[in-house]
Amino acid sequence: MATDPAIARAWYDRGNFFSSQGRFSDAVACFDAALALDPENAPALKRKGFALLKLERYEEAAETYRRAIAIDPGDAAAWQRRCYALARLDRLDEAAECCDRALLLDPSYCTALHSKGWILCKLNRHREAIACYEAILRIDPDRDSAILAREQVLGQTALDQLQDFVKVAERDIEIPEVVYSVLQKRDYREIGQAWEALRRILQEGRRA
Repeated sequence: MATDPAIARAWYDRGNFFSSQGRFSDAVACFDAALALDPENAPALKRKGFALLKLERYEEAAETYRRAIAIDPGDAAAWQRRCYALARLDRLDEAAECCDRALLLDPSYCTALHSKGWILCKLNRHREAIACYEAILRIDPDRDSAILAREQVLGQTALDQLQDFVKVAERDIEIPEVVYSVLQKRDYREIGQAWEALRRILQEGRRA
């Protein structure tokens, strides 16, 4: 007769099979069956957490990864995935702490660096976010996601600077419509047009 560990392993393997097929609800049920027999099974908790993330059941995923980390605190990927679940729940400070724990375990973990950059952007800590993306590019210079994310943060920062300038300058000069249009659309790719229009207005003012 099979022992409980053998049965738990069978449920775990079946859960992994369902996950590989994209049947994540079935996978969760199998991992739950494995955990009913072996509640301290960290791999089953982690795989269940992953399936829950795929199902967008973020509250349950965060709790599942919390349990996994309590058993195996040295797994950087588990900290990172708990970070992702918390970020989706808008628990950004907790998510950032999880990223930091992942990076303490693995400073070159690009996924954790990218998540931290995203969280810092949400917290309006743009300089720190840019530093995260630049750290990724020092590790992997060709990583397109980091290149794009850094460009977007730099662009949004430039738009913020333009908006701050307009708030002060509109008391003294007539701001061209194109500037307001760029700010309204928040399209950093058109920011050069806005600054050029402002430059012409300022030059005309000096000549007058």
